[in-house]
Amino acid sequence: MKNSKLNRLQQVLSSLAQNKHLSIAFSGGVDSRFLAFSCRYFGIEPELLHVSGCHIATHETKEALEWAHRHNFKIIDLSVDPLNVDLVVAGDKRRCYGCKKALFTRLLEIASYPLCDGTNHSDLGCYRPGLVALKELNIHSPLAQANLTKPEIRTLAREIGMDRWDQKSRPCLLTRYPYGRSPKREELLALSQAEEAIGEYLDRTLFHASEFRIRLISESKPQLHLLKADEQHLTDENKKEIQALFSQIAPFIGDLTIVGLDKLSGFFDTH
Repeated sequence: MKNSKLNRLQQVLSSLAQNKHLSIAFSGGVDSRFLAFSCRYFGIEPELLHVSGCHIATHETKEALEWAHRHNFKIIDLSVDPLNVDLVVAGDKRRCYGCKKALFTRLLEIASYPLCDGTNHSDLGCYRPGLVALKELNIHSPLAQANLTKPEIRTLAREIGMDRWDQKSRPCLLTRYPYGRSPKREELLALSQAEEAIGEYLDRTLFHASEFRIRLISESKPQLHLLKADEQHLTDENKKEIQALFSQIAPFIGDLTIVGLDKLSGFFDTH
């Protein structure tokens, strides 16, 4: 089964490649890293295009660039400001569409080869208005075309020797806002810094890479969302220390409450 899935991905990538080259919109997450890693595994050399901006945590951009350099990939870092996009500023339900349309329009201007992204088959069953923009711009999604789900990608990544195949998902910071609320630059920076600090604290406390989000539920009501299994391991003292960390970094956002959830993804992303 694993080999058949790899073979299918190889066929998709080979059909898209131009003289054994592809351009990849590279976030540094497990999907885009696997796409880049598997290209080289199959003898295709990818050009990685990373978009940085206030919607991406600074430490994630740093990690993405370091990973690309460590593996000797060609990478271009393009700075784009999503706060110039009307749908994003309005907090519209189609903000992801507006953002993807703007970002990938810019990426197409600099891509040297057919442009691909890391959308996988699991994403197709979720509310993802950004996928409409990708379709309109004729962006290729090889992982989705090969019918690879997120769990299958992690399994295959480990099989072909990719490091950090178990990397946790970290969607862009704009997803921390409810629809109807306009994102602010200073809030996005504070969320980036707070999530980095709290992530390091949780890794020390829970002894594994914890999955979590800090979300601005409403005005002055930020919440730290963890899986219930992780939240239950935190003592009252742990929670106070996390809240103090947040207050040091983002005192102007409000007092942080900590909530355990059954599922973290897609909290605001509904029709």
